Amino acid sequence: MSTPAVKKTTVKKTAVKRSPRAAKPTAGASTAISEEEFAALREDLGEQELAPGEIRPVIIGKRGRRGDVPVAMVTLFELDDVPYQIPRNPSAALVLSWLLDAQKAGTANANFKMGVELLGEEPLNALKASPEVEPEDLADIFSNIGTVFFSSENYQKVMAAPDPS
Repeated sequence: MSTPAVKKTTVKKTAVKRSPRAAKPTAGASTAISEEEFAALREDLGEQELAPGEIRPVIIGKRGRRGDVPVAMVTLFELDDVPYQIPRNPSAALVLSWLLDAQKAGTANANFKMGVELLGEEPLNALKASPEVEPEDLADIFSNIGTVFFSSENYQKVMAAPDPS
């Protein structure tokens, strides 16, 4: 009796997709360019004539922060002598997310969602675990988040952008 032939199949392995927030820059890899390189890049792109309906692609990461400049942080609260901070200038993407949430669910819900997102998991867990946290403390923390968010440079820039419609 002969054994049946086993068909060999190869399985194509695909890379695991990661959230952009989980992506960490690799050591030694730097996407930062000098001011001169950025000016030359803008000049090169600006010289190209665009036909009606054509666009220039946005090159993410080539402007703004340079090199290993740390993100400016602001302390929202301290709990058990541990300071909890958020970025002084939250991302423009978070501002856009807030705008969409405000349109869909109302400003109050958008403010709460934005506050929770900016605060993050570790500070929220610390607040939940502490018997010392009072309702007034939470109100003050969220007020501080609103002050930082709505006075941030990115919020001002997004709100001042022309309406695309």
